[in-house]
Amino acid sequence: GQAEALFNLVRTPERETQFKWVGPIDGGINRFHQSSRRPTGIASLADARRVGGICVLNGGVHDSTLVDLGFTNLVRANSYTICFAMLIYGRVDLTPATRIRGRELLEEGFTQTEIETIVPTNVVLLESRGFIALSSSIPDKTVEQWQAALDQLTANGEYDLLDRKSV
Repeated sequence: GQAEALFNLVRTPERETQFKWVGPIDGGINRFHQSSRRPTGIASLADARRVGGICVLNGGVHDSTLVDLGFTNLVRANSYTICFAMLIYGRVDLTPATRIRGRELLEEGFTQTEIETIVPTNVVLLESRGFIALSSSIPDKTVEQWQAALDQLTANGEYDLLDRKSV
């Protein structure tokens, strides 16, 4: 098959042997986010279980984590942008994420005021680290070169500059 690279994939035990890994490129605390217009008042995972709907990326790490925890109030979407839009519109109560994707929401036509209604709660779902996942057919030597390049970008501060531009 052809070689593939997936960016910012969470490294889970199920995925460990499916790919060759470079990173980490991103780390984050995944908190539930809510609308400041409709605060849920959640203070725990047990509280989150009782809200009307939690939007998750279909098949993503939040989806599988919440299913494993026995959550049944999940609404699946094909992008985080859709989840945040559903929060703004009041179609769901919560969505877990490491950060709000403000630029993407602006591109979808949301106003800064609407975007600012999305606020993090203090309830953490999980801590995750994102990696570059390379298909297992890619030679180890290539993987080592990618890791060395990333390590150099990180060491000289270039990576932080690029990361700040992308937010």
